[in-house]
Amino acid sequence: RPAILSDLDFIITANDAINAANDVKTPSALAAILQHDIFSDTPKAFVVIAEKNGQSIGLALYSPVYFANSGQSVWVSNLYVEPDHRKQHVARDLI
Repeated sequence: RPAILSDLDFIITANDAINAANDVKTPSALAAILQHDIFSDTPKAFVVIAEKNGQSIGLALYSPVYFANSGQSVWVSNLYVEPDHRKQHVARDLI
C-alpha cells in the first residue's frame, strides 16, 4: 500500500537499519527531509509499505527517472524487510 504520513517513523527506522548495515551515518534532519520529499503536494519520491497483521514489515522507496535510451522508469533507492520476515517473498511483492 502507499505510505501515509503516520508511516514516517517506520520509514526512518528502516532507513536507519539500511544505513547501519552499510556503515553509513543517518542525517540528523532525515525526518524533515523525508516528510517534505515524500508527503508534500509534489513528492520527489514515493514509498510502498508491506504489512502483515496490521504491522509494517517492509518498504520500497522509489522515484521516477528518465533514461535517454529507454524512457521513463523507476529507481528503487531503498528496499527493506524486517529480519523476521525475510525469505518470505516480501521484497519481491514490494517490487
